Amino acid sequence: MTTETKHRISVGSRGAELVGVLNEPPSAVDSPNFKTVFPPKVVLILHGQGGHKDYCYQRMLGQELPGENGMWTFRLDFRGCGESTEDDHHLLKDVDWPEYKVTKPIRTIKRDAEDIEAAVNWLQERGLMVCALVAHSRGCLAAMEWFHNGIEAKKFVGSGGKTVLPAFVNCSGRFKTHEIWDKLREGYGYSWKEHQQYRSVENFNGKYTKMLVSIEEPTSIANTDIPGHCRAFKSAGGHTLTVFGSRDQVVNVEDAGHFANALQPRHHLTIIRDADHNFYGDVLEKEKTEPGKRPKKVNYNPRVTKIIIDWLKSEAFHARALNDMAQIGTVTRFKDVDGIDNFRDYGGFQLDGKNTIVQGVLYRCADLRSVTPAGVATINQLGIKAVFDFRSEIEVTRNGFGKVDGTERVHTPVFKSKDLSPEALAERYRNFLDPIEGFKRAYDEILTVGGPSYEKPLRFLLENPGTPMIVHCTAGKDRTGVFCALLLRLLGLDHDTISREYELTTFGLREAVPRLIEALSTERAEWSDPAMAEKMANMLSSRYDCMMQALDLLENKFGGAEKWIRENCGFSKEEIEQLKKNLVAPVEPGWELSYKM
Repeated sequence: MTTETKHRISVGSRGAELVGVLNEPPSAVDSPNFKTVFPPKVVLILHGQGGHKDYCYQRMLGQELPGENGMWTFRLDFRGCGESTEDDHHLLKDVDWPEYKVTKPIRTIKRDAEDIEAAVNWLQERGLMVCALVAHSRGCLAAMEWFHNGIEAKKFVGSGGKTVLPAFVNCSGRFKTHEIWDKLREGYGYSWKEHQQYRSVENFNGKYTKMLVSIEEPTSIANTDIPGHCRAFKSAGGHTLTVFGSRDQVVNVEDAGHFANALQPRHHLTIIRDADHNFYGDVLEKEKTEPGKRPKKVNYNPRVTKIIIDWLKSEAFHARALNDMAQIGTVTRFKDVDGIDNFRDYGGFQLDGKNTIVQGVLYRCADLRSVTPAGVATINQLGIKAVFDFRSEIEVTRNGFGKVDGTERVHTPVFKSKDLSPEALAERYRNFLDPIEGFKRAYDEILTVGGPSYEKPLRFLLENPGTPMIVHCTAGKDRTGVFCALLLRLLGLDHDTISREYELTTFGLREAVPRLIEALSTERAEWSDPAMAEKMANMLSSRYDCMMQALDLLENKFGGAEKWIRENCGFSKEEIEQLKKNLVAPVEPGWELSYKM
């Protein structure tokens, strides 16, 4: 069961409070499907005009997503909406319109963006990483305003900031914002011009109320530069899911297409047939003849909830990152080297908009024991001159190694006599409920003893600038993954991108993992049990969360990559600076980077 708690957040300097509901994922005790997520991630859910935190799909999504995806959710009432309060400074003066004695606080897109910032800061202070904003209607405009503000302030990783750019779910958002005036003319004629206010029914203090709304509200909507916000979000590498109803009566359905065009290629559009702005459909036939009862409509909100949950699954994040990282400029990241799994270039990432990690120098892969003559030819074509093998003596004796003419093989085991192959890790950590704890212990062990092993490839890169080389272990996943993460972190790449690069191994080993599981099931009777096979699959996985936790360990226990390399590999400060110079290059004009966060 998900735990639900209500919270109040101070905003502004005049005593206003935001009210939101926080849903916590179930624990391992509560759910057999429990899966650790690291760092803990939260999805911020935002309502639209006249709405509140529990309407449309919002309560359903807030309560179901934690159990499905292991993420927290926080659904918010903007100031002056639902249960959130407002200060007197932004209240309207009364106008003598019968039945409309309540005046609504002046709500602008700018102030909504300030509310989002206050909520994000509050969540981050509690150790939660905001991984997505899910917004409806007007809330989409506020979300885009917040994104653009953060991008301009260089708040997000990839531009010098530390915050991961959240994904964006845009439900019924308005693109052509000037059309809000057409909507007002249709609903209210021109009566609102005289008093600079118009009549509406909106949720206030927890109930729907007839109220007066300032003309400043639609003015702020009309003046919101959505095309500009989209350009900024796209340039920062943001991903968007847009969900519209085909019968939206509030926003022109064409706006869905405008979002798709403005945000491609990192955009996915879903149109729900026969759904309106709030994702309801026609009146149910059986309800039409019941007198004195408000007719029920077809409710598409459960479908919207499922669409959003599926798009926010870890597998979906991985698939999007794989698509983003597939190319380095116009060159493919993964290389087709016959007989070798998981062979890829782990360079080419943008650091700060001006510099990038070099491409065509840093390669990683699984072991080379099955490399074919065609594979050797490909390695030679890539210009690779050295191969660093992190496997133990036990693994090399058992499995052998592939000979690649034209390269120097350097055996530099992380553990000389300890088997750390994926199957050995699965055996050692088979009793852990979740693989993250097993990987945390394994990677802690690697960082504790790996200095002498990792020194050799690092010195090669120092002494042979621009010369391509390979690092590998058995699967190219754990010992190799920790080395690559150390090096990328030293060069200044952020935790999120490093962890997404690590996760690419899931794709790189897609053909090897079934072979390993089948072989183990044949060799060891206990592994033929489906439960044990699942544990094996877990330990063969390359989850984003596992590397995020390893990087957290690197920073908090070992003092960061530079300190670790100085203390464990014997590098001087001058050598580290030279190593960075060898592996970082300015972005050339006209050259488009493949992945930006």
